Amino acid sequence: MIVMKLWNQSHQRTPIDLFIYEPFDFPSEYARASHMEISPGLEAPFIALEALLQMKRDAARPQDLVDIDELQHWN
Repeated sequence: MIVMKLWNQSHQRTPIDLFIYEPFDFPSEYARASHMEISPGLEAPFIALEALLQMKRDAARPQDLVDIDELQHWN
C-alpha cells in the first residue's frame, strides 16, 4: 500500500489520499506543490500534475490508466 484513501460520508465525491510512504523525493515535490485554500483559513498542498501522472504510470493498475487519460484531458 502506498496510499490510504479517506472520505467523509457528507463529502463522498472528494476523497483525500494520504501517502503511507512517498514514491518520490518529498522535499522536491513539496517545493513544487500548489498550495490552495480548501476552506477559509485552511491551505493544503497538492502534488504537481506531472508527479501524479508518473505515479499512476508506475502503478499501472487499470484504474490508474483510466485516471491518466482523464487527467490529461483536463490539462
